[in-house]
Amino acid sequence: MQQSEGQELEAITEEIDRAQAYMDQYLPGVVSFGLKVLIALLVFFISSRLIKLVRRLVRRSMERAGADTGLVQFIDSLLKAFLYFVLVMLIASGFGVDTASVIALAGSAGLAAGLALQDPPQASAPAAPACFGQIRPEPFCRGVCGGSDPFPAICSGTGEGGGGGVPPHHPAGSEHLYQ
Repeated sequence: MQQSEGQELEAITEEIDRAQAYMDQYLPGVVSFGLKVLIALLVFFISSRLIKLVRRLVRRSMERAGADTGLVQFIDSLLKAFLYFVLVMLIASGFGVDTASVIALAGSAGLAAGLALQDPPQASAPAAPACFGQIRPEPFCRGVCGGSDPFPAICSGTGEGGGGGVPPHHPAGSEHLYQ
């Protein structure tokens, strides 16, 4: 009986030693990670309050300067997205994540968007007639061929069509839609 009690005591001692070794091995890492999470939450909470303050200051200064409401909202949302992106990158780098590739990707996306939006009216103006044909103030007009036609240059009223989208078989004096 004393031998079985001794063996049980040795088994319990071994189990306690294994638990102690496990704690010695993994507990510092768990505590370190827990502290990083706690600090990250604290940084996020404080920074989000600062972001709201900065946004409010920028919004008020733009409204006092008499900026358009749409511009104020656009700048506010752009500022919010940028500051939260910086905050997330800051917190991720605190956890040891390599943020260089994410920042490079965001930079190249910003460059692509900037180049795409560079002078859009000037870039697309030469292509517009080729894509859409001749541009008229009203694409479809109702009229009668002849003297009461609102656009006599488009419809000659001769029954030959006269151009402007009126088919050649169009009889003079009839009502039609033309482009």
